[in-house]
Amino acid sequence: MGLDADLARVLRFMAAIKLALAAIALTASWWRLGRPCDGWRTMAYISGPPLAVGGSMLLLALHSFGVAAVTLHGGLLAVLVASLTDRNFFANRQL
Repeated sequence: MGLDADLARVLRFMAAIKLALAAIALTASWWRLGRPCDGWRTMAYISGPPLAVGGSMLLLALHSFGVAAVTLHGGLLAVLVASLTDRNFFANRQL
């Protein structure tokens, strides 16, 4: 598929921003897995960041935009939902 040069630049810049978000999710997951957590949250912390990084890399390469968007946002959403519902993410947080 042929893309306009300006569109390709914008997509790569957006993919770089999403890659930075994936790096933050990876850091948060790595930190959280240093302590025990529940079953599905463990799977979200383990699988979310690689999905987000993979989706970002697909966007940087300008391939499979649909698959890239689903994996990228699915991975970020998995880490976000797991961390927001995890009572032990911040030990002193009160709900």
